[in-house]
Amino acid sequence: MRPLQPTILAAALLLVSASATDPPTVTIKNGSYYGAHQETYNQDLFLGMPYAQPPVGDLRFRNPEPLNTTWSDSKNATEYSPECYGYGSDQWVLGNVISEDCLTINVVHPSGISADTKLPVGFWIHGGG
Repeated sequence: MRPLQPTILAAALLLVSASATDPPTVTIKNGSYYGAHQETYNQDLFLGMPYAQPPVGDLRFRNPEPLNTTWSDSKNATEYSPECYGYGSDQWVLGNVISEDCLTINVVHPSGISADTKLPVGFWIHGGG
């Protein structure tokens, strides 16, 4: 039985480390997203989540329409979305992606909080100018 102890211990450590590295998740009425953990500030980040349908095609130059899709799998929310076009967008910085499909929100909250925790909210409305 002694030789089996290191194997059991290694398996237990592997299970603990696997659960410790699971990405943070959030569920909204349309489905769920998985985000990223930012260790320096102990925060969970959910980046580039759409809050409206993309303003392309028939929706161009109109008021935003609510999201009308649902999904059962967990969507990726670990990267910032493209920047919106705006005044001077033709002077973009090399590497910045610009798109009309940019109606997204980034959410950052302290890691390890419960879903019903009340937190202060700060927000920034981009101006594009």
